[in-house]
Amino acid sequence: MLNFEIIRKNEIIASGSYIKDIGPNGKIFVIPKNLEEGLKVTAFLNEISKKIQKMKSKNELYSNITVGEYSLRFE
Repeated sequence: MLNFEIIRKNEIIASGSYIKDIGPNGKIFVIPKNLEEGLKVTAFLNEISKKIQKMKSKNELYSNITVGEYSLRFE
């Protein structure tokens, strides 16, 4: 399991986990700070999933991901 934080404008807006052992592509769980941030993060999750799968397929180390104004920092 990989834990991460989603950051926007230097503020942590959500925390979550990526569990690679669930299903063929793993599963992302996110807990947003509030409903509004949760709705904004939903579109970002698809991009996160794609980038994590790309790193996984290349056996790369998991590194921070940035998409637009959002960034994901692995703990």
